[in-house]
Amino acid sequence: MNFDLLICDFDGTLCATREAICYCLSATFEQCGLNVPLPETIADTIGRGITLDATIRCLQPVLTDSHVERLIRTYRSIYNGGVGEERTRLYPGVHETLAALHRHGCKVVIISNKGEVAIHNALVRFAVAPFVQLVVGERPAVAGKPHPAPYVQVIKPAFPEIGCARTLVVGDTAADIRFARTIGAQACWAAYGYGDWTQCQSLNPDFTITDANEIWQLIVPDVRPALANQHDIAG
Repeated sequence: MNFDLLICDFDGTLCATREAICYCLSATFEQCGLNVPLPETIADTIGRGITLDATIRCLQPVLTDSHVERLIRTYRSIYNGGVGEERTRLYPGVHETLAALHRHGCKVVIISNKGEVAIHNALVRFAVAPFVQLVVGERPAVAGKPHPAPYVQVIKPAFPEIGCARTLVVGDTAADIRFARTIGAQACWAAYGYGDWTQCQSLNPDFTITDANEIWQLIVPDVRPALANQHDIAG
């Protein structure tokens, strides 16, 4: 194998979640009595790969901290109540790729600025949870991507035997590429996701993929996973 550890983003990399996030953000602002941001504004903010707190502040900069906290609670109640999951789709080839990496001994970590409950729900729904060794979502005591804290505080202690030279970070936004750079790992940009093309390309990722199936080719290039099956739900 070319890499022993895959650190993979979630939104826009493993799952198509733009519809879910846009819907739940719009519903949150409406439920809280605030003007609903334009769909294109929400989509642009999603493409930054930032935390929910930062997303809400970008969409409505004049909110107080208490208002932001209320919106975060409302959003997560809506999203994790089933609405978000219903609008989430697994990209074709992801199930087979993760299953094949698991068979060949590659450790898989999901790192995201998304809440961990939503990630775990999706992994169970799409039957890929057994192939993922660790999920690092938004945590109060750990700074989000692109800060190296998730790697230093959580991931590295979990896999002390795997160095950065054997680690591949895959994600669709500039935050993912910058995160890879800060920890000394190689960066793969998932161009099929939500990140800005010009911005991400300007960061010179080590690899660029246009399909989730290509993740496998970077890690175990001489063997291909099984063909897509019923677990794939087109995004």
